[in-house]
Amino acid sequence: LLVGLPEPSPLRGLVQFFRGTALAGAERIPEARAAILESIRLLPDYSTPLFVAAELYVFSNEPGVAVDYLLRASRIDPQIAEQLDDYEANSLLRRLGEANDKRRAILLSERLLKTGWSKGRPETISTMAVKVLEARVDEGDVAGAAEMVPRIVSPRDFARLLTEKKFAALRPTSIRLPTAPRM
Repeated sequence: LLVGLPEPSPLRGLVQFFRGTALAGAERIPEARAAILESIRLLPDYSTPLFVAAELYVFSNEPGVAVDYLLRASRIDPQIAEQLDDYEANSLLRRLGEANDKRRAILLSERLLKTGWSKGRPETISTMAVKVLEARVDEGDVAGAAEMVPRIVSPRDFARLLTEKKFAALRPTSIRLPTAPRM
């Protein structure tokens, strides 16, 4: 089919997409990646090739690039995030943490929460919400941070909100935590 489609076109992009997924299934990752990247170039408004690219980069242990493709795909089609299960999301977040890529971890968490991603366990959602909340507090966006509070279900995460000074602006004024006497 590719021989008959030598010029760049959406049809060639579609053929490359199917070729890339077949090559990935055969574990011929470098060839699959090349086919999918051409598909992305030829089908820039389609989310599925971007999602497949994200998967290929995850399996190649390049979580930052994988997240970049996943974020692009979810901007085109927010529902594509539903294809990501809890294990995959946690794996991406863990790998980003290992790579010390806090920015992408926050972007991924924020995007999944914004799309209404429903595949996460409550603990995962809570952890992502705290990441986003903390980033917003650090940026001085208390109102934006407060939007994340209802998503926090982990007692450990909630305890941080009640005890750490940096989160004081998020606490209701009716709650007064006891203070230790001064010596």
